[in-house]
Amino acid sequence: MNYEADNWRERLQHLGADVSEPALFTDAAADEIRIDSNIPDLIPVVRIAGEVIAVQGDISFIAGKPKAGKTAVCTFIAASALLRDKSGIDTLSIQTDYAYGKEVILVDTEQPKANTLKQVKNICKVLDVADQPANLHVFNFREDNKAIKLLKVKQLFEIYPKAHLWIIDGLADLIDDVNSATDSGRIVDMFMMYASKLQTTILLLVHENPGGEGKMRGHLGSEAERKGGGVIAVAKDKAKQLHTITSRILRNGPDFETVYFRWSDKRHFFVTDADAAEQVVTEKHAKERQLALECFPLGTDVLRHKEITARIEQYAKVKTTRAASLLKAMTNAQMVVKDNVEGTYTLHESLTALAGPDAGIQTDLLLSNRAV
Repeated sequence: MNYEADNWRERLQHLGADVSEPALFTDAAADEIRIDSNIPDLIPVVRIAGEVIAVQGDISFIAGKPKAGKTAVCTFIAASALLRDKSGIDTLSIQTDYAYGKEVILVDTEQPKANTLKQVKNICKVLDVADQPANLHVFNFREDNKAIKLLKVKQLFEIYPKAHLWIIDGLADLIDDVNSATDSGRIVDMFMMYASKLQTTILLLVHENPGGEGKMRGHLGSEAERKGGGVIAVAKDKAKQLHTITSRILRNGPDFETVYFRWSDKRHFFVTDADAAEQVVTEKHAKERQLALECFPLGTDVLRHKEITARIEQYAKVKTTRAASLLKAMTNAQMVVKDNVEGTYTLHESLTALAGPDAGIQTDLLLSNRAV
């Protein structure tokens, strides 16, 4: 089977591809996937809280606003790759497969060199070593323009073709316009092709838009969400001085439980905050319990799925998808009981004494809105 060579050449030239090799357009067999194709399974490389965020041969993304803690997360990802024995070491629940002497490459495109040096020292601090590991290579391209930065990154791929792990901080500095669909598509495709060709793992850092929506910047962010094997987000609660790592898109496994971390004056670096995680869970359960009481004002209500979903949407002020998630959480926590035969929901008996008009819950509006 042959492609129409001239037609494909024109299309790829339009996309900016190198079409100097005619063989690319004459044989489709190398690109065809059949049931008996000899293709190995994906190899997980980076995990957080036990779940896979990055695999060999693919790209993943780390998103977050400035000062959210993205650099700290990258520090632990790199350090974990250099730790053969990770037991007893706080790595913020980050587990990177051991590099076994292969290179771990970190490229900083935006920070002053002094900050990059500080990151190298922090990696060594996590490793508890005085000397930098021979296979850890950290580069700072801040003083170069965008074109030179990109050229140097490409050269690094030629210099270190067998590297175990790449961390590029940050991706936006390698293109002219993050809102350009063409620039964004090309840069993401470039890293995706390098990851596949070299069978390595590449993590790319992208800033989020200002504000609270949590979306990555421009078309670059859209490309990241569409093509990344994993996208995680790092955030900071300034009031609590508490940082979080959350899973946004994980294509090779389930989401992980949120990781909480904060600065430690004792360690002079970041540490996991297990107490914060427990407190958040407690607060979450308290809110879910209150929501359950609001949905069952009499304590003896028997609700169909449509009814309880509508009440969750009303009182939690959420959309249908989020309402379904909250209902599942309340059911799993045994605050709400589902009758699988009748398809109805009731308040768990342990909470019925807290419900009813005497508990201060307004029932008139709820009863008037109740479906017939």
